[in-house]
Amino acid sequence: MNPESPPLSWKILLSGYVPNYLYELGRLDTTLPFAQLERLSHVNERAHAAASDPAFSQRIREGLPGLVATRPDSFGSP
Repeated sequence: MNPESPPLSWKILLSGYVPNYLYELGRLDTTLPFAQLERLSHVNERAHAAASDPAFSQRIREGLPGLVATRPDSFGSP
């Protein structure tokens, strides 16, 4: 088991809690309150605008608060 992996939690099994769980672990940007980070991270409008763009994945992430850098093989890595 990877010692840098987040500990197993019931929160991970309930997908609605995963973002908050990652925030609590410090795997997401914690310089903002979670509610603000969550609000800024919605990509629905960007997704509709970039629907046919070949660079869809990059377009919907432009300007979003970033993930905390972790080792490439650890959970939550960019």
